[in-house]
Amino acid sequence: MIRVIRALLITLAVLGYTNAAHAAKTECPKKAVQTLYNLKLKVYDGQEKDPEKIFGWANQAMQQCSDNATVMAQAAELFQIVGDGVPTPKNQFVAYSKAYQAVLNNGKAWDGAAQTTKVRNPDGSEKTLYTYNTASIALGKIIAGLAGLNEKNHPHSIFNADYSARQPCPHISEGRVLREGEALRKWANMDGKKLLTALHRVNGLYLNCPDYRPGLSYHLAIMNSRLADYYASSKRWAKALGHVTKAQKFNDDYFPHAANYMDQKSYLLPKNMVEKRAKYQSKIDENKEN
Repeated sequence: MIRVIRALLITLAVLGYTNAAHAAKTECPKKAVQTLYNLKLKVYDGQEKDPEKIFGWANQAMQQCSDNATVMAQAAELFQIVGDGVPTPKNQFVAYSKAYQAVLNNGKAWDGAAQTTKVRNPDGSEKTLYTYNTASIALGKIIAGLAGLNEKNHPHSIFNADYSARQPCPHISEGRVLREGEALRKWANMDGKKLLTALHRVNGLYLNCPDYRPGLSYHLAIMNSRLADYYASSKRWAKALGHVTKAQKFNDDYFPHAANYMDQKSYLLPKNMVEKRAKYQSKIDENKEN
């Protein structure tokens, strides 16, 4: 991708689209799903390597088919592929941001029937596209990509939003909310700065998605515990105490529901929190006496 903005104006005659700069929105082309499927095959086979063209096709799909769940899942995957492949943070940010919006559009438009769309392979055989799953898998990669770009001064709004007031939950299912939480937990790992970024977003999801709080509590318990360890390693005892206290709270909230989340590994949950709280409080008290 040399210039992302140029890609926004590419005319895609093959899809039946008109240039968005010169025409109002038209109906989503009937062959859009098949055409994007063919494009994906070409990308994976190495026949199409131009990220600007791939971005342009996906972007026109966004413009013309925003209420088509299948096309939005396909667009999300194509945008994600572009984001993974382009070298500059600016272009990565545009691609991943578009991909995230496509996932949100997929969720808004999904009605169950979208998972039964059929396409033809080059050999003539028929294939069913499970595009809700496609978009969900892409979401984890997209969120990790956007989080990384936040560290490079390309912050997406989800990482600097004010979550002090409730907003609508961005996703229609618990699976997608937890996909964000898992992706951010894995991305942050033990890194203190990254954990702060990840926690800001996951705390926002916890606030705005009350129906999915038990599952989110798992990720919040782990990340708060790791952040407590990070602060303790630099003897910032008050911050360490605050986060280990939160970790214990989220762990307690999650435990009664653990049987509902068999894929969330219990061995990752924090341990020895009572002892850590006592240690950090003791350090705080010692500093006061000195």
